[in-house]
Amino acid sequence: LSSSLPAVFPRDQAVIQNFLLPIAQTPAFVADVTEAVDIWPIWLCPIRNFGAPAPLFALPLDPEQYVSVGVFGVPRRGAGGGGDLEEAKQGLEMAMLQRGGRKVHHAASYYPLELFYSSIYDGNAYASLRDKYTAEGVFPHVHAKVVEDNGQVPP
Repeated sequence: LSSSLPAVFPRDQAVIQNFLLPIAQTPAFVADVTEAVDIWPIWLCPIRNFGAPAPLFALPLDPEQYVSVGVFGVPRRGAGGGGDLEEAKQGLEMAMLQRGGRKVHHAASYYPLELFYSSIYDGNAYASLRDKYTAEGVFPHVHAKVVEDNGQVPP
């Protein structure tokens, strides 16, 4: 979807996002989506970690259930409704974080570098692994691979 939707609609007009929210926060986040971009239908799929040794999609290892909220399409608000669509997408990311959610990174992300490595992911652990495996200058940073810059999705 993330590669075919832009063939029909320019990237600056389409929303291709997938958020993971605690189940109790999902109704409020759906209201956030409606307010920000008013895209319907949206994808709702329950997800839970089943005692795996590592978390699924960087979800906490806890028994709480999550819901994948997929927002795919052209908004009735945002760029099409006279607003800034990129700003609306950034606002949805912040609303998701405030509600204890996580992002699935197959879609464009807009996190500032500091927020990405200080609040969302453990930047110190990441830096230690990069040092341990001599990744600097060999592999790009994860932030550079998943965060959209000036409307361009990283290759």
